[in-house]
Amino acid sequence: MDMPVTDAGALLARLLAIADDAVIVVDDAHNVVIFNEGAERVFGCQASDAIGAPLARWIPAAQRARHDEHVRHFAMSPRAAKRMGE
Repeated sequence: MDMPVTDAGALLARLLAIADDAVIVVDDAHNVVIFNEGAERVFGCQASDAIGAPLARWIPAAQRARHDEHVRHFAMSPRAAKRMGE
C-alpha cells in the first residue's frame, strides 16, 4: 500500500479492490455496484464497464432461471452475503 490507512472503511475498500478472488456486490435491483480487480481478471471486463450493469450479464443464459430461483430464496434468508455457487 502506498500510504497508511487509518479509516477501517477505507482499508476494507482497498483490500477488496486488490483481492485475488472476484468480489462482485449488487444492489437491490441486482445491478453491480462493486467489481474488484479479481473480478476484472476472472470475467475479462473492466470495473468501469461492469458498474451499473445487471449481474445477469455474467450468468450463462442456460443458468439464469436457476440463478434467479437461488436469488429469490436468498432474499428470504437472514444472510447478508453468500459465495457464488452456494
